[in-house]
Amino acid sequence: MIFFILIGVWFLINSLLLPESEGTADVGPSVFPIISAVGLIIASSFYLINDLRNRRNADKEKIVIPNRNKVISAIGILIAYLLVMDLVGYYIASIIAIPLLLYISGVKNVMKVGILSAGFLVFIYVGFDTLLGIPMP
Repeated sequence: MIFFILIGVWFLINSLLLPESEGTADVGPSVFPIISAVGLIIASSFYLINDLRNRRNADKEKIVIPNRNKVISAIGILIAYLLVMDLVGYYIASIIAIPLLLYISGVKNVMKVGILSAGFLVFIYVGFDTLLGIPMP
């Protein structure tokens, strides 16, 4: 948890160093990273406190990963997604990866997969490209 607190602090410091928005938008490119970094610091701090309180029971717990094949498949898709994104761009890589990840997680309804995938990409386009002025790769 200390590692994640340090990552949050690093992101917060670097977010504060981002340049101001050149557009007319009230929200600049540093707002989302600042909110994310503060959230990471707060959540990690709560987890750290909880872990320190429950340290005595840690030896008795065994971590079991149900559906290990699904987890491994999702990790493979995410790695491929990162590699393919540089070649075809964010939106095309996402339109391939999101439905695959939804299918692995148990969403089998084609209409639901289409609506969730399109909705997520529209949200990203409007939120980042339009409102924040941050083009996706």
